[in-house]
Amino acid sequence: MAPDYVKPRNALATVLANLGDASAAMATLRETLRRHPGNAEAWFALGNLKFARLDGDELARLRSLFRQPGQSDDARILFGSTLAKAPEDQAGCPATFDVVADANAIRRREL
Repeated sequence: MAPDYVKPRNALATVLANLGDASAAMATLRETLRRHPGNAEAWFALGNLKFARLDGDELARLRSLFRQPGQSDDARILFGSTLAKAPEDQAGCPATFDVVADANAIRRREL
């Protein structure tokens, strides 16, 4: 599979996770993010892996992407949802409420 073909690589990571190959799923998503650091779907998939923990640098990148001008509403919702879930896994983060509120406001406008 072509390493720059993002959608099937994200799908592969989901299949790997469902088959119980956690390390391969995380490696696939992190490689996708290395090549495409702004890919909202890959961030969301990584954040939703029950066994993946985002480190401080990854959380900082996500916050930056969430606030970056020009991001689509869909991307901001995925970044915000990923940021909101991370503190659940990692003992909390004071900025989480603002991110969740912003992401939810975007989603309400869409609906």
